[in-house]
Amino acid sequence: MEILTLLIKNASFDKIIAGEKKEEKRTITPSTQKKYVKITPNEVTLIMYDAILFKAGHEEDAPEALVKIDKTELEYEADEDGYIKLYEDDNNNLLIEDAEMVYTLGEIISSKNLK
Repeated sequence: MEILTLLIKNASFDKIIAGEKKEEKRTITPSTQKKYVKITPNEVTLIMYDAILFKAGHEEDAPEALVKIDKTELEYEADEDGYIKLYEDDNNNLLIEDAEMVYTLGEIISSKNLK
């Protein structure tokens, strides 16, 4: 099983546990891009995960929940030709611009350290 680990605020974590939050969105930044997408000059490929391990803090006993991903989507602002906006950084790395990952959450597989 491919698992994406994400830190999350307590309020959002509680909503996921209660079943009130059904989507998790993450803005793609240069520092997080490798976690979400692979980019070549001709293609942007989503990195697919089966579940997200949400952690509500850095502490060893922080609340955690492993949640199934039902759907993975990339939302982006298209360029004038309708394509995903890409740019090169100073080291000639291709980076995505104005995009975020959207995960539709499914069942809670497991949890621990709930309060």
